[in-house]
Amino acid sequence: MLFNEIATVSINKEEAWKTKVYYGKAIIRKNNNGYWVNYIDKFNNLDLSVRCLMKKEIIYNTHNRTGSVNKIERYLDKESYCFLLGTVKITNSTIYINIKSFDHIACNFNNLKKMSDLIEDE
Repeated sequence: MLFNEIATVSINKEEAWKTKVYYGKAIIRKNNNGYWVNYIDKFNNLDLSVRCLMKKEIIYNTHNRTGSVNKIERYLDKESYCFLLGTVKITNSTIYINIKSFDHIACNFNNLKKMSDLIEDE
């Protein structure tokens, strides 16, 4: 499945290398190195926090840097739904979703559960 709602799917190391879209409730924070996406949701089978670190290098690897930074800044410190296109790395304490560009993130304040149901039906 291409779209994976973090709260409803399981993750395993054999599938982690595959690039997929992961989404769920998250809060985006800014730090000196870039931005953190901290998911509120966790994968079904692992009680580990889910995060994505978007370093400054990722910002520079983006088609429209200014527009992407402005877009992400609107969601800082607010609960939203974040979609990330990337791969997964599982550590002992955290699951990281790794993206290569700011072009691989989308956020929305609306509950997208209904959208998820539409995708499932197709």
